[in-house]
Formats: sequence, structure tokens, C-alpha cells
Amino acid sequence: MAAAAAAAGHLLVIGGAESDLSFCFNSAELGLEHQATIVAAGYRSISRYSCMADDRPGMRTASAAVLGFVEPLTADNRLTLAKMVEAWESARRFVAKQDDLRAEAKVMNVVRPATTQEKVAMRKAAERVLGDKLPELWTPSSDYLAAKLEEVELDEPQAAPLDEILSVEAAESGEVSASFDASGRLRVSKGRSKGVLPTTTEEYRLKMRIEATTWLMISCKCVNRPWLQGYATGHFENYVDWILGEKVLLMSVPGLNGMSSLQPPWSLFLHFDAACRKSAMKRVREEGVTIGEALKLVMKDSELKELHWTSPPALAPRASSSSSSYQLPAIFKSSSVIDPRLQQQQQMAAAKAAELQAAAAGGNTLAAALKMKKVRKPKKIPNKLLPVKGTVQNAPDGRQICFNFNSASGCSGACARVHICRRTGCGGSHSILNCPNSTTE
Repeated sequence: MAAAAAAAGHLLVIGGAESDLSFCFNSAELGLEHQATIVAAGYRSISRYSCMADDRPGMRTASAAVLGFVEPLTADNRLTLAKMVEAWESARRFVAKQDDLRAEAKVMNVVRPATTQEKVAMRKAAERVLGDKLPELWTPSSDYLAAKLEEVELDEPQAAPLDEILSVEAAESGEVSASFDASGRLRVSKGRSKGVLPTTTEEYRLKMRIEATTWLMISCKCVNRPWLQGYATGHFENYVDWILGEKVLLMSVPGLNGMSSLQPPWSLFLHFDAACRKSAMKRVREEGVTIGEALKLVMKDSELKELHWTSPPALAPRASSSSSSYQLPAIFKSSSVIDPRLQQQQQMAAAKAAELQAAAAGGNTLAAALKMKKVRKPKKIPNKLLPVKGTVQNAPDGRQICFNFNSASGCSGACARVHICRRTGCGGSHSILNCPNSTTE
């Protein structure tokens, strides 16, 4: 009974060590009692344990001092010291390999994957702050967490698109692609995992919950960043309550029958959210304020709200004199950009057609026939980016929509564009070919 209680106590102490350090101990078959003694002495991380000594003799001396061995050493003492040296050498090789991978990622300009020990340590730290276990639905995916850690290391926090904010439960493996760099070397890189944009307020709340948890985990690891000081998940919760509340999404305007809801399109809401989070991160980078302070300043920024929320529906034409809902300008609904070459050719063809009609109306059929030979059909400009009636080119947050995804050929997923429907007002996760809102024109 006493042995079982002692073993349970040792396991409780060892539980505070990194998983990689425990792996080195177990590989060397070091006993639980000695593992607990090492961890209790302050060697909880594998990098710290690898710095315990510079060579084997120094490691034996340091281990004997920590474990309380005195001369003359017994056979069991010597065996334990040999296991300690074996675990120490394994830890040094492990740390050296991690440093090489980190340096290679910097040189190759790719995102360094978050190690298992980093993810476990950050998750445990976040759970200690919250006082409860983190569900997988709130825990960020490995790719998204690694991208955010890269931004923190560069001191350049960015507002991520909503379709890139994924949880562990919803994440899928990114597609691997190969390419040659400027020096001719073959580079194999893994693309970012992408999901779908939220279509309801509850889906949006879940995305923001993942974002809040991500920054909480990072703030527990990067305690030396001034703009992460005092961070709490409540900062994003207050922001979500504000943007989904009566001051933004549920805003009421005076109508013919009293106060009525603004009822803006969901695409405008996603556009405004992206603008708010981008403005908050810009304040963090340029003004040096914390994330919590930046979100508070964004909620009080009347100019930002006017430019991206109240002005678009206010300046748009009314659908009818008795309707209380507004329409978005064309810039938010579909592309209004006309290629000047196509416009010029259309004008020239219209002028020629009018001239022919005038000649035929005057009875001069011969002149009309001669002019007909000189009329050239406008050349078709092979530009698939020209606007098509009833379609859009960009997502609500400004990024370009994938054209291959909306075609019969499909997309492999390796592009950096958004995979949503191009039909105006839809924005679903399906292709325009399978859009349930399609109509025969």
C-alpha cells in the first residue's frame, strides 16, 4: 500500500515535466523515484536538462549530487548514473535537432510546425488559467497555432481570415506541394488548412472562441511580449457581444412604422468584422497597445464603423419606398469593373451598326452591303476575370474567390484563394455549378 502511494506521488511530480523529457527518461529505463527527484529539482524541460552538464564526467558528478549519492558508490548507484547519462545524451540530440529544424524553417521562409511539447505545454497552461479542460472544439489546429506563433516571433500579429481559424476537431491536413527555389533546390511545403466562412451567428461565435483560446495559449508561452500582458479571453467575448448586439448587427433605424431592424446582408457583416480585427492588430503593431486595449479602441472607433458599416447601406438605393431593408452598393455585391478595351470595342461596333441602319433606311442597299464587309466583329478578350452578371469576384473580406473551384475542372486546394460560391448574395461552401440559388436567365 505504501509503495503504491509513493508511486502515485512520483507520477504526480513527473506530470509537471515535458513529455519529451519523460520520453528520454523512460527510454533509458530510469526509475520513477529518480525521475521525480530530477523534476522536483527544477529540471522540467528537456532543454534545461540538456544543460545540466557539459560532458559525461560532469553529468555523473551533477547527477550524484542531485540524487544524493555519496562515495563509495554501490552497483545500483552506478547503474542509475549510467541511465542518467544515457537520458542526458538523448536529450542533447533531441534539442540539437529541434534547433536545426527551427533554423531551417527560418532560412527556407516557411512556417515552423509547433512541436508536440509546445502544444501540450500551452494547452495545460491555458487550462490552468481557465480552471477547466479545453474542449477540442475550442482548441486551435496545429497549423493555425504554428502560424500565430510565427507572427509572435516576428512581432507582427495579423488578423486571420475566418476560414483559416480552425479547431483541432475540424482541421484537415494541408496539401503538400513541391517547387524549385531561386537556387534550384527542390522545396516541399505544406499548404495551410482552410475551412468555410461562418454563415450564422453561432458559427461566428465559435470561430471567435477559437481565436480567443489561441491568443490565450500563446500569451501563456510568450510572456515577454508587452502587447500580450494582461490578456484574457473576456476581451474577445466583449468584442463578440458588441458586434452581434444592438450597436452593430441588431442596430435599429427609424422607419415608417417606428424603429425597425437594419437587416444588413451577412456579407457586409463579415466585411465589417474583418475590418475591425485588422484595425485592432494594426494598433497593436504600430501603437504598441495590448490586444485587449486595441479591441476596446476598435469598439469606440466611430469613423471605422461609419466607413465599413453604416455608410454602405445608408448610401445604397432603397429596394422600395415601403421596405425597411437596404441593398448593398455594387462594390459589395458584384464586380463593377469594366475592361476599357472591351468597352471601346463595344462602342465602335454600336456606331457601325447605327451607320448601317441609316444607310439601309435611306434605300442605299449597295452602300450598306459595302459597309457590311468592312465591319469587323469585336475580338473576344480572353480574360476570365471580366465581370459576369450575377457573380462576384471577391469574398466579403476582400480576398479573391477561386475560379477553378467554381468551374467544371475544380481546384486541387493548393491555391491561396477562397473556395466559396461566386453567385451574388450566396457565399456558400459549394461551387456555383451546384448552387441551390441558381436561376435560369
